[in-house]
Amino acid sequence: MANTTSSKETATSAVTAMLQPEGFSRWPTVRQLVGLGRETVRQKEKRGQFPKRVALGPRTAAWRNADLLLWLRDPASYRVPDAKPEQAE
Repeated sequence: MANTTSSKETATSAVTAMLQPEGFSRWPTVRQLVGLGRETVRQKEKRGQFPKRVALGPRTAAWRNADLLLWLRDPASYRVPDAKPEQAE
């Protein structure tokens, strides 16, 4: 029987398994997990389709691991719990 798991899926699974739900992840880890660019993540955050980053200091931001794990379960259906729908302009 052939192994149908790609190396990217294996790497993502390994990183996901290491995430502690009570912790935070900075951009390099988030990039590895989600496979999206900074601007795509920023746009999805703005639309409420990706977890919001949290300011840890004046120049440091990170994402809550619990929120990332929720997003990873179903990225297409994820919505930030308190996100307001965008107004049509």
